Amino acid sequence: MEQRELAVTARNATGKGVARRLRQEGLIPAVFYGHKMEPMALSLNPTDLKKIISSESGRNTLITLKFEGKKEKDRVALLKELQLAPLKREYLHADLCEVLMDEKINARIPIHFIGKSVGVKEGGIEQHARRELDIRCLPGNLIDFVEVDVTSLAVGDSLHVKDVKVPEGIEVLDPAGDTVVAILAPVAEKIATPEEAAAQLAASLAEPKKEEAAGAKKEEKPAAKK
Repeated sequence: MEQRELAVTARNATGKGVARRLRQEGLIPAVFYGHKMEPMALSLNPTDLKKIISSESGRNTLITLKFEGKKEKDRVALLKELQLAPLKREYLHADLCEVLMDEKINARIPIHFIGKSVGVKEGGIEQHARRELDIRCLPGNLIDFVEVDVTSLAVGDSLHVKDVKVPEGIEVLDPAGDTVVAILAPVAEKIATPEEAAAQLAASLAEPKKEEAAGAKKEEKPAAKK
């Protein structure tokens, strides 16, 4: 698992005014927390953070926090939450959770499907029921993704969570029987028989007559009362 460094600055002031001022300076507010520490308010460069989570590891990248302007030891974290501006999609706020290298963590890793299945070559449809796996492992065992080879799958075949091979030291948390990928039979287009086609034509020709009759009834006026 890739590990990247991120420069951060601890701050004492909090609030909307502080957050607004940080963004004007090209920074964003963040909070760093863990189960054995008090939450710590930070500021960081959103461009640096974007470079980190745009890597192949994505949000599963282990981030070494390098504290500037304060005698604080380096800490390892994972990005847990990221607030974005609705329209511009700019980073507004980040939540970073401390990671201890000797304690297991929960993570979600993407599934990469490889190969072209026998079923697809025969006209079948490859349907991905799941594109990620929930796992639990030590931070050092965290992987970027897991590969699922679909080459041998024929029409009607499927693979389940229990069939996905993960490295030793990783526990898959999803139910073993959940489907990951299936090869469905192609949907055959139904061709109408001559009898069905004739019946459909007759029905379509009869519809305008029904509408005309209904319109004529609406135009009839009731007789005047004597």
